[in-house]
Amino acid sequence: MQVRNINLFSFNPIRYNNQQSCYTYNFATQKDTFTKTTPSISFEGIKTQKDFRDITRNRIIHCFYCNTPMINPKYIEELKESGLFSRPIKDIVAEIAPLKEYLKPASLEVFEKIEKIAKGAPQTHLSRIIKTLHQESIARVRKIQAPILDKIEKEGRTLSPKCKKEFKRVMQLHKNRLNGIPQIEEFSSKDFAYKLERCTETITNERIKQELIQYAGLIDHPSFKNGLALMPGKVMNAIFKDKPNLDYRYPVSPKSIQLSIVEDVKKRAIKLGREDILDLCKRAEKMLMNIPVSIPFSNKSFGHDLSCAIKEHANQKTYDRIKVLLKKLPTSDSNTNSFITKHRLSDSDSIGYYLLKPSSCTIEHLVVASSKAPITHKIWDWTLACGPCNNKRADGSLAKYLEKFPQENQQIYFNDIAGVVNDGILDLQDFMVQRNVILNEGHRKLSITKISPDLLKKEFGGENPQRKFNEYIALSKEGYLDKEDIQELRRMLHKQCGIIVSPHICYN
Repeated sequence: MQVRNINLFSFNPIRYNNQQSCYTYNFATQKDTFTKTTPSISFEGIKTQKDFRDITRNRIIHCFYCNTPMINPKYIEELKESGLFSRPIKDIVAEIAPLKEYLKPASLEVFEKIEKIAKGAPQTHLSRIIKTLHQESIARVRKIQAPILDKIEKEGRTLSPKCKKEFKRVMQLHKNRLNGIPQIEEFSSKDFAYKLERCTETITNERIKQELIQYAGLIDHPSFKNGLALMPGKVMNAIFKDKPNLDYRYPVSPKSIQLSIVEDVKKRAIKLGREDILDLCKRAEKMLMNIPVSIPFSNKSFGHDLSCAIKEHANQKTYDRIKVLLKKLPTSDSNTNSFITKHRLSDSDSIGYYLLKPSSCTIEHLVVASSKAPITHKIWDWTLACGPCNNKRADGSLAKYLEKFPQENQQIYFNDIAGVVNDGILDLQDFMVQRNVILNEGHRKLSITKISPDLLKKEFGGENPQRKFNEYIALSKEGYLDKEDIQELRRMLHKQCGIIVSPHICYN
């Protein structure tokens, strides 16, 4: 069968307003003085996670876990779309320098290296700087990684004969990757699709971006896993534009079709000037043609392969020790040299984007998703945390994860949210119930003393304060608040506002 070039898209080009700069974005820093205005959203309007995240656009909110100030994700997108990261390094430094306290340790160290180079070469670009630093960084990373792999290999000696063979295969495979040794590797369409989709996160050309996302879906189609088999006509029609010359009655080699898809991805990578996507395609071609290839070492890939090899056969103690060792491997979020190594082929837009992304604000669910608690996925269940902290907790116990952090961190976050309540952006009831969720799920008792008397007077200072207080009592009866919450709120009303209410529902 003749394999033709793929051309399955006919999108209309999208025009961009390149003149619009996001440098005027009013991003708050610790030294800012906020001018109170009418809130852009009211608590009645906070119905989505985006609404909740948007409170970080004009105020400082610290991560619920690690206490680092967070950047609104929309701001990072605006910087990327403005083309800032592709500009001379002096422009990037001028924009990002005020945000240094928001950067994670690894990102901060990378930025300080960039800042230092910018003084002597202000017209250079991010991608050139990272390439210059790469050789030195990869040597330093390997000095950390190699001893950890040796310790994992030592742990493997206690494995049963049944899984020791597979364990050795995985270890050799990834040690070769670590040392840059070419070897025959099996092509993984799932891995290729995942990495390609990650690369598209920083593409501003929407038409090409959507093309690449669809290619990622096509190359990982289940039909390709059947070896020499009849490919569904629907799949072939989606891949090949010139359909009349194809005969679907005969088996087709999936690899030949995947190679054709990779070729079209390469053409778009060249058009975009994306070395990272081009390198991904070149490696994919070698794997599909059984040619030795050098693949960069990846913590995620190594951990996944190792887990598949030993999980069912290793004793629990050995498995747990190996998991602990895997967590010691440096990541691009926690290690400067890992970040530089990972982005050695990335374009400037990608480097700038991923430099700031670890500080991006995300929605964290206090209640584990598998829990049967009735409040899961409501605003009471939401809190704001940086991406790395959110990912590390995953779906584990909140109480157990909070043991890694001082209670002071949660209180600082809660004080930030109290300010949101005081400004009329978030409902006091939601704030009170969230505190109760944190107590029940995380075993942390947080103070609400930052709620202002003015807010309490506004909330309860009408003709019938008891009627409003009855709503909180009702929440207590439904299990969303406890009696201590009711008594504490009652004391605050009396002491700070001179408002007297009963802890029991009263009707006037």
